[in-house]
Amino acid sequence: MWESPDGGGKKIGFTAIDGRSIKTYYKKSHSYTDFEKITVAGHPAVRANKTDPMTGGSCDIYLASKKNQVVYSYARTPKVGEVNPCDLSKQALELSVSSWPTAK
Repeated sequence: MWESPDGGGKKIGFTAIDGRSIKTYYKKSHSYTDFEKITVAGHPAVRANKTDPMTGGSCDIYLASKKNQVVYSYARTPKVGEVNPCDLSKQALELSVSSWPTAK
């Protein structure tokens, strides 16, 4: 978890989840208020949120890093309604995925 050093309350974090496929989220798309299939750094991913990210100030994105692994990216911003937390979450993934071991 990264937290803005200025004490501004911005947080970004990653968690690898083994044994879970991106298809798990596709199958449960109806259970999310905010759901969108996206591509991040050439990998299939989904925005999957129970509440509207712009009114809640946080966003969850799940990226398929391997066949049976997803990486969960979480972003939170204190600037609710001003800063899109999904942009932060996606950008964090885009900037970091190239440094990960090759996904096979």
